[in-house]
Amino acid sequence: MTILVNVNIQFVDESGKPYAAGLYYFGDPDVDPVANPKAVFSDPDLQIELPNPQVLDARGAFQQPVYRPSSDYSHKLDDVLFNQIFLVSNDSGQAATPSDRIQDNAFDTTILDEMGEAGLILTSLNSPGTQVLHNTNPFIEGTDTDTIIYDTTGTVIVFNASQTLTIIGSTVSNLKPLRITASDLKIFAPGALDAEHSLEINSGQTNLGTDGNLNALEITDLRVRIVSPDNANAFESIDESTKLGVASHPFAFEINATDVIIKNPLGGSGTVAIEVIDGATRISANTNVNAIQVLTGSTTIDTAGALNLTANNNIVMTSDNITLDAGGLLSLLTGGLRINGGSDTMDFFEYGNWTPTWQDESFSDGEGQTYAFNRGSYVRIGKLVLLEGELQITSVGSMVLANDVFLAGLPFPIASGSNQGFGLNVNSASDFSFIVRTSLTLVGSSGNSRCQLAFWELSGGNTILTAAPSITVLNTGSPILGFSGFYFI
Repeated sequence: MTILVNVNIQFVDESGKPYAAGLYYFGDPDVDPVANPKAVFSDPDLQIELPNPQVLDARGAFQQPVYRPSSDYSHKLDDVLFNQIFLVSNDSGQAATPSDRIQDNAFDTTILDEMGEAGLILTSLNSPGTQVLHNTNPFIEGTDTDTIIYDTTGTVIVFNASQTLTIIGSTVSNLKPLRITASDLKIFAPGALDAEHSLEINSGQTNLGTDGNLNALEITDLRVRIVSPDNANAFESIDESTKLGVASHPFAFEINATDVIIKNPLGGSGTVAIEVIDGATRISANTNVNAIQVLTGSTTIDTAGALNLTANNNIVMTSDNITLDAGGLLSLLTGGLRINGGSDTMDFFEYGNWTPTWQDESFSDGEGQTYAFNRGSYVRIGKLVLLEGELQITSVGSMVLANDVFLAGLPFPIASGSNQGFGLNVNSASDFSFIVRTSLTLVGSSGNSRCQLAFWELSGGNTILTAAPSITVLNTGSPILGFSGFYFI
């Protein structure tokens, strides 16, 4: 029978220092192995003889496999200074004396402690196992499936290869405060039951618990959740959704793929205090779901639809009536502006240029009239139009000379009836053909964008408005007229 010496054995001193370069002698049984060497081999067929003694490596172990034909050997180990470490006279199975430190046979190898008791037992492959003993009690115990390390009170560490299981425990307070398996890692609180783990990490999930809450922190493939002591979701983050809660309200704050919601703590779970959705923003009061609402193309405070600068009325801003552009221009497109709670509305403001012309009773500019210049400007505030202008005609074209004369082209029609409030005055006039001591004036044409040229003259000591002049007053020279004033529309 060929026996393989356990080459995994390390020979160390009491401090754990290896007997590096030590000399291991194999000899005939019951005699000095140095004086009576017995051959050992490097192959199981016992054909290649090894040097004897064997020189240990830096770990204090054999440098290669060592085979022997039987168990009838003596053994001796000297350190590098030739000091004897131990001597075993025979390892064939008979009892060893306290001075015999190693027992080796076909089934196991035993290293004895100072008292001659088994301190280390290495079992062969026929019956796998390893034991390190301490005062005859197991300290390390190994089998083909488990490796167990003991302390003086109970199990400390268990390694189980077949289940990929590691356990660190204490029989004093908790058998398994730390447990590692193929799928998870668990740390148990001292004194906790097996199901009340403080920390658990498994495939795709991490849980952290407290004494009164199993999952104070939970992390999975899809969710991160922090649970408050009353088991409400203080924080929860799911795929495309994050929620933050308080003790009295599970989700006071929520962000998801489409909106941001801040809920009113006093309004119940369905009351939204602030909500931001794709294309819409809402701020709610306790008694009004949409006190402020911003939508794509519109902004609303309450729902009435008017712009009133008063304490209790509502404000509505939409793309149809109020705009504020990037340049800071505020526009009122419909409605108007009320000041100090009055009933009247200022709903229009505009200024620009206009072109005054002369017309006969056909009210046409297409009769060949020509001008050296004709220009004017205006400002409109609500229903009031302020304007000025001047023009010089150089030819009346085909206008009918007997027709009345009209100044046309006003920027807005004059108000109808008694509301016209026309006050357009002649500031200067030259080259007109009319009677001496007669002055010109302009009279508004109700509902039209023109006014009529008329005479002021003295009659019996009074200034009266007489019949309007005809086109003939324009047909001599190149008359110039300057004017300014106002009218209502």
